Amino acid sequence: MPGLSGREVMERIHAEDSVIPFLFSSGYSSDAVHANFVAGEGVRLIQKPYRKEDLLAEVRLILDARSCQES
Repeated sequence: MPGLSGREVMERIHAEDSVIPFLFSSGYSSDAVHANFVAGEGVRLIQKPYRKEDLLAEVRLILDARSCQES
């Protein structure tokens, strides 16, 4: 969504469906990305640069957590 921050996009999506998980990616330190925002919202953060295996592991964690919540 051009012109919107990642947080704004997340808020718009959560207005429609509040259980959709988010994984943010940043080259900044977790302090610079407002770690409280990430942890407080239940959002995961992966630091750049990352390997594709690390990205896949993060996505797997999110999917597995959703699966547990739906059971």
